[in-house]
Amino acid sequence: MFKHKAFFLLCICSFLLSGCWDRVEVNDLAYVIATGFDKLEENKFQVSVQVPLPGAMGGEGSSGGGGGTSGGPYYVDSGIGRNVREGNDELQQRMSRRLYFAHRRVLILGEELARGGFEKTLDVVLEQPESRLSAYVLLTHGDAINILNATPHFEKLPAEGT
Repeated sequence: MFKHKAFFLLCICSFLLSGCWDRVEVNDLAYVIATGFDKLEENKFQVSVQVPLPGAMGGEGSSGGGGGTSGGPYYVDSGIGRNVREGNDELQQRMSRRLYFAHRRVLILGEELARGGFEKTLDVVLEQPESRLSAYVLLTHGDAINILNATPHFEKLPAEGT
């Protein structure tokens, strides 16, 4: 009888103390802080994301534990597809980290996309469970990717300066 209780207790302990089985490491995520949407031509869309680079967030020219900062403290990449969702998927396939949209603060819509209507674009954004409903939606003259690649004067990241 004692063996059965000990075995049962061992099974319960191993089940409860097994740890996190679905965790995602911070190093495996790319925190998207801004997204740009552009319409290139009929049935061809470009989705651009701005991702901060944590290793480059030190002061200008600092040479601390991670070395000096060469280049900007952010990375901009884009994917092209027949619709916004396909552009997003194409971008994700090339990224080594999983795109994480919970920290996205800005959505930038290019002029061509805005003129043709952007209801479907916003539907795709709102269908993502990580999307913030408090994100700023901005319209721009020209292409949205130009805003994401801009060099801000007062902020470290262009998404913060918009």
